[in-house]
Amino acid sequence: MISKESCRNELRTAIRQLSDRCLYSASRWAAEQLVGIEQDPAKATPSHTRFQRGSSSIRRRFSTPNEINTSTPITGVSYVMTPVHREDDNVDDCDVYMLAKAYFDCKEFRRAAHALRDQNGRKAVFLRSYALYLAGEKRKEEEMIELEGPLGKSDVINRELVTLEAQLSKNRKNGTIDSFGFYLYGIILKEKGREDLARTVLVESVNNYPWNWSAWSELQYLCTTADILNDLNLKNHWMKDFFLGSAYQELRMHNESLSKYQYLQGIFRFSNYIPAQIAKAQYSLREFEEVEVIFEEILRNDPYRVEDMDMYSNVLYAKECFSALSHLAHRIFLNDKYRPESCCIIGNYYSLKGLHEKSVIYFRRALKLNSKYLSAWTLMGHEYVEMKNAPAAVDAYRRAVDINPRDYRAWYGLGQAYEMMLMPFYALHYFKKSVYLQPNDSRLWIAMAHCYEAEHLRMLEDAIKCYKRAANCNDREAIALHRLAKLHKELGRDEEAAFYYKKDIEKMENEEREGPNMVEALLFLATHCRTYNMLKESKVYCNRLLDYNGPERETAKSILRGMGIEQSPFPSRDVDHFPPEDFDSNINKLLAVKVISGHDLTNVRTFNRMKVYAIVIMSNNSDTRWGSENPTRGTPEADITGSTSPTWNYTFKFNHSDSEFESSGPFEDSSLLEKFTPKQILTPSYVSPRDVLEVYGADKENGSDIQRNETLIFNLMCQCSYKLDRHIGQLNIPLWELLYNPEVNSSTGQTLERDVSTGGKINCWFRYRDAQPGDEEEYVDGEARGKRQQLKEWLKSLPAVNAFDSFITIVKEKAHRAE
Repeated sequence: MISKESCRNELRTAIRQLSDRCLYSASRWAAEQLVGIEQDPAKATPSHTRFQRGSSSIRRRFSTPNEINTSTPITGVSYVMTPVHREDDNVDDCDVYMLAKAYFDCKEFRRAAHALRDQNGRKAVFLRSYALYLAGEKRKEEEMIELEGPLGKSDVINRELVTLEAQLSKNRKNGTIDSFGFYLYGIILKEKGREDLARTVLVESVNNYPWNWSAWSELQYLCTTADILNDLNLKNHWMKDFFLGSAYQELRMHNESLSKYQYLQGIFRFSNYIPAQIAKAQYSLREFEEVEVIFEEILRNDPYRVEDMDMYSNVLYAKECFSALSHLAHRIFLNDKYRPESCCIIGNYYSLKGLHEKSVIYFRRALKLNSKYLSAWTLMGHEYVEMKNAPAAVDAYRRAVDINPRDYRAWYGLGQAYEMMLMPFYALHYFKKSVYLQPNDSRLWIAMAHCYEAEHLRMLEDAIKCYKRAANCNDREAIALHRLAKLHKELGRDEEAAFYYKKDIEKMENEEREGPNMVEALLFLATHCRTYNMLKESKVYCNRLLDYNGPERETAKSILRGMGIEQSPFPSRDVDHFPPEDFDSNINKLLAVKVISGHDLTNVRTFNRMKVYAIVIMSNNSDTRWGSENPTRGTPEADITGSTSPTWNYTFKFNHSDSEFESSGPFEDSSLLEKFTPKQILTPSYVSPRDVLEVYGADKENGSDIQRNETLIFNLMCQCSYKLDRHIGQLNIPLWELLYNPEVNSSTGQTLERDVSTGGKINCWFRYRDAQPGDEEEYVDGEARGKRQQLKEWLKSLPAVNAFDSFITIVKEKAHRAE
């Protein structure tokens, strides 16, 4: 059990002690957590209240119902109490120590160590050793620049390590070393590669003095596996929860990390550090929307914060938020442009703009400021990959791996670089390392699958396994399912390919995506279902393909025609073997109908423009079979002037006696055209109209009566992209009104304006004249005239509607072959 007041008192003492030993990073961290503890309203100062009011919005957004919002102690966990560290009381030593500390603050490290050369107090011994260590690190960086440049590799080492290790080891054996000495001793052992002993020493440091966050950070670096982490013998202090949250995150145990931080928010309710760590975990889980919200709130509360803002820039880069990333880069540049994080943010901005050379300049500048800045090495490697400079990319990624062997992004980058150099086995090696470190990232599995598919390998079975793992890891790029379908198709496994194509279609529909992958899936499934006699499913996929423009539309039409012929009970399906009998004398009239334009049509637009097309059919009032067919959806071009008043200028031609519906003729005004394609309902030339009339109970003498009941029907439709096209009006013109009109029967024809049923008008031009050469298709007499009678007998044997549908199917097939 621990109370908020107890945490507050411990942190206040720790801040003074850490600052007194020049451990400023740990002191700053402790101060941020101190202010993050909710203050008692009776004791709160105005500035403290203002800070906590700003941080409360993050707390409300990410709080859980079980979190405790009062100032009562946190129960359920038993924490140990650590005694406060005792300070040296010698006044003379204190005066010398203050002088040495002043030198240290001015970065005169050797001068500070010299001032403390005769001091034997634990505090003075630590500061002298720490000053010597930093002096050696400073000289090491200078020699690196002199020998190899700021980014080059060298064998330069810190020359003070040997002396310091011997001294601190002796102090440890004598028992004259304190927790801060253990911390410095652990750093030196880590530098020399003695990681096991370094872990033991650092555990002693944090158990004796748990408020030094720098010691916890060094210990976290040495916990490379979950087993090592679990084997640590740590006291159950509340600082251990901060350490475990950070360690779980480094080990990619993001759910455990989030659980720890959400628990800690019960005490440190207004801390900005905890939301930043939650954002890091969610960034690894690719929950970019939540990460962006958290960082926006953090910047609103702490507008001059630079820590972790490079991760925020990575999120904006991934989301391609140009304006937000530009604003962040400008803001950081004005705040502190010579920080590694600032240079990385500016580098990301130039990378997003495609200026990769300039981006590399800023990443190199970040590395000059901090040669161990991991993110800069990795991002610079990405830029070299974009620039097709594989050797430079490999060098940058290897430097990143040297700094942190658990950085999966660097291993992944090495795989990309070697794949670019056509070295697939090396690439696979590095991809496997990245997948081992981050097994839930679908991008890594997809990259490894691509490598297996490479021409030099063609290990398709292994590629399929990788794509399956990617599909199970929430493949947001929607690559895995499509590639699985294609690979199974390539291997001749049609059933498996159909399964993954269906899954891919479901995913695209849920995400409301369209594209070539959708067309490919629909086309394969339509063909596959027809091959395996699943005609209903095939018809569904074909009908969906009719909504697309391109060769897939014609393929779908061909499949539909083929299925219609196969379902027909007619004895012979080869309609080319049915020769026509001589044309009747009535087949010598041609009715031309030009749909010119519309005016003030009913407005059904969803957005700023409506695309209208017309379907013109000829119907008989006593028999509405012609109107029962569903017209093919038109594909009009955008009319730049038309909204409710479109312009078409499109001509239909009807061989009246044959009831042949045919769309033909060039477009006269393509720039202002609302193009449309009507349903082509064709009567085969080898069956005369009288034969059809006889089947449906009409004789030759009553033909004129039927003619008087025939009507031209103009159906106006508005094209919709994501649903069925909408009907916006209809115009009916009796055929006899046109046939007996002298103007229509003239050589020039007549233009008429008629009202549409739902409002508005439509302008049409009509002409009825004798057929000219070329108006009708020429047919060669055949030898199988007897089959004509066979067709008539078959039509009579079927119900009227079925006979008509089968009749239309055969006609479509003949029209397609004639084309």
